[in-house]
Amino acid sequence: MIARCYSSVIIERSLMSFLARAGTGFAMIAVSVTALGFGAWRMNNASGDSAGGPPQRGGNTPTVELIQLEPTRVSPTLTAQGRVQASQQFRINFPIAGRLEDVSTQLTTGLRVRKGDELARLNATPFEDALRRAELDLAAADNQLKESRQRQRLADQELAAAQEQTGLRQGQLARIEQLIERGLASTAEREAAALALSGARQTELTRAGARINASASTDRAELDVKRAQLVLAQATRDLADTVVRAPFNGVLEGVTAKVGDRINAGQTLGTLTDLSQLEVSFSTQNPRVVRLMQTDAQAPLPLETTVNLTIGSINYQQTGVLNRVAATGDLASGGRQLFARLNPDPASLLRPGDWVSVSVREPVRDDIAWIPLSALSDDDQVFNVQDGRLRAQPTVVLQRDERRALIELPPNRAIAATLAPRFSDGLPVQVATSEPQADPSIDELIAFVESNTRMPKDRKADILNQLRDDPPPALVTRLTERLRQQ
Repeated sequence: MIARCYSSVIIERSLMSFLARAGTGFAMIAVSVTALGFGAWRMNNASGDSAGGPPQRGGNTPTVELIQLEPTRVSPTLTAQGRVQASQQFRINFPIAGRLEDVSTQLTTGLRVRKGDELARLNATPFEDALRRAELDLAAADNQLKESRQRQRLADQELAAAQEQTGLRQGQLARIEQLIERGLASTAEREAAALALSGARQTELTRAGARINASASTDRAELDVKRAQLVLAQATRDLADTVVRAPFNGVLEGVTAKVGDRINAGQTLGTLTDLSQLEVSFSTQNPRVVRLMQTDAQAPLPLETTVNLTIGSINYQQTGVLNRVAATGDLASGGRQLFARLNPDPASLLRPGDWVSVSVREPVRDDIAWIPLSALSDDDQVFNVQDGRLRAQPTVVLQRDERRALIELPPNRAIAATLAPRFSDGLPVQVATSEPQADPSIDELIAFVESNTRMPKDRKADILNQLRDDPPPALVTRLTERLRQQ
């Protein structure tokens, strides 16, 4: 009996163990079949996507709204950081060495001077003495020249007399030879005439040599006079250079001159800067600058420029004109270095060395459009929808502010209004059926303002001028909301 009960227990335990293992096996088979089916379904969908067909719509497909871009006629603005520099500066120095005798009270850092004001003076005594010596040397050279010219005239007269004597001796010898042929003269007389002619010729040669020496002496005297004149002119300039004056109106900087100092030639005593002739130098790697350069002279077109200087809570602006570009590239940034000449302003706060922000207004364009920043990706791309999928379109961003960007019109002007972080090229999307209300154009806003009869005339004129020029985004938003509320 006991053995029979023990056998029943063993059989029951074996059966339960078998059933447990069988259940586990069936569960694993079911999981495997489910995974294989899901993988086959994903592969089927992936094959359909790669074939370019329209994606299957489902609950997880994102929805995008499309906006139609309209061309806008505006002037894009190129912004950069630049540095103010003076286009006209003068280093205060003396071209001669000497001792500083007098310094003007205006020769102080930060003070303004006017053109022609005396700034400093050297001790002029040595230069006055040098001038008097040069005058005496010139007078002596003039006297020597007069004497040389008199000797040359005397030498000319003596040479002429010797030449005349030679001619007479030649005539005498010819007559004696004729008399000898007739038998009326002797050979001794002919020899005496020949000797006399030889002596006359020797005298002529001597007088010719004296004349050459006198002419050379005159030439040397003339050179001595010219040399003395140059020395006198240099002494006159040196005496005038003992005083340095301001060549233009300006402000002094870096003055180090003191009375009694020994000054070397060319030693800088300070710098005079003309604050009415300032310019801004800035570099940019923006490819748009190439369009601003003329192909013939490689110089930018004259463009309106605005410079902004921020000092604490003060924001100062000054206008100018972009007028030239450097002949070589900027070694630091690898871009182009441009220069803008600032318009003179007597009350200007700008000083050479100030770092400022530069805004250059480019020529008016009509192939651009404003888009919300939400429609622009981090890598400056916009997206349109083709066959139910997002397609990226590279574009050129010309300008941006806190809520919108100005771009060149892409080939497809229907773009996604808002981009999610996971949006990428080829992502399946659904296009919203309700089209968003388009923003009114600038012309519609101008007409809306002109039709307002309750607005003050001066306020209306100011708003219209802003709309016709480069309307601020806040103004456009406010007018758009009021127009839609009607």
